[in-house]
Amino acid sequence: MKKVEASICETEIFEEDVQEIEEQLQQEQENTISELDEKLELMIEMLKNRRDILAKAVNQHYKKQGIFLLEAKKNIERRKANLSKVQSKIDGLQDGKQQNESKLDRLSDEFTNLNKTFDSSFH
Repeated sequence: MKKVEASICETEIFEEDVQEIEEQLQQEQENTISELDEKLELMIEMLKNRRDILAKAVNQHYKKQGIFLLEAKKNIERRKANLSKVQSKIDGLQDGKQQNESKLDRLSDEFTNLNKTFDSSFH
């Protein structure tokens, strides 16, 4: 009987130990989850900050690209205008050349006619 009572007493001690271990495990689990939550929140904040920094860099990059694009458009417009001016000058020179050629032809005709009149009077 004493052995049974000793075994019962020992079983109760084991039960208390197991219950204590169970409480410790539960507490450790809660602490670990709490720590993970805190670390996760910190990491989320870090990622948000990093995203904000990258977003600013991307916005700056595209703002510069927009400026370059605007400058390119202005350069194209200037080039078109300058090419139009050059084309007008070339057209004017070609017209002038044609006018000069026709003037030269008329002068040549006049010169030929004058020569004919001078030549005819001597014959």
